[in-house]
Amino acid sequence: MAQPIEYEWTPANTTEVANVQSLAGAGSLVLNGSLVPHSTPNQGFVQFPNFSRTVSLTSVNNLSAVNFTINGFSEIGPIQETIAGPNNNTVESTVIFNKITSITTNAAAAAVSAGTGHIGRTYLFSFNYNSPYPALSVSVSVVGVITYTFQCTIENADLGNAFFFNPIAGMTNATTDQAGSISFPIKYAWIEISASTANAALVATFIQQGIV
Repeated sequence: MAQPIEYEWTPANTTEVANVQSLAGAGSLVLNGSLVPHSTPNQGFVQFPNFSRTVSLTSVNNLSAVNFTINGFSEIGPIQETIAGPNNNTVESTVIFNKITSITTNAAAAAVSAGTGHIGRTYLFSFNYNSPYPALSVSVSVVGVITYTFQCTIENADLGNAFFFNPIAGMTNATTDQAGSISFPIKYAWIEISASTANAALVATFIQQGIV
């Protein structure tokens, strides 16, 4: 019997990875944000539940001369990005992470926090393309202002290089509750979030015929 799989996109939060803290010199932020209890406590990393997304840095100070290096993982392995710090604002990475292992600086940083950003995607839904009935239904319900697209690929999970496509017109750059389906084999499917406001949230439900 088919079982639905649900992915939840939660609103962006400036302290989910690391609470506000200061470094007297070059060093590493303590990963002690609100997401830590949802991963493995005291293991020195943060695992995002249900999603991969950008990482934010926030400070009321001018840290634009400080380089922050974010280390972590995506679906395909280790990734890293170095970005300039915030200047009395919030800045975000361009790289999408599902796990953060460290955030380091090359200089002192006063009163800075790390959190989750506004862009990303749900974890990949692994499609059983050996099924004799390759049917997949998808529904998405939203709260707030958010733009999303149902995407899939017949290639491997290297989303930086894989060809992917958007087969459901109503779920392409959508901003409202939608439901749709496909009836051909793929390898992976996911919901891509291209924009979201501070309070935006999303729940995506996948159900494939014949999956137990």
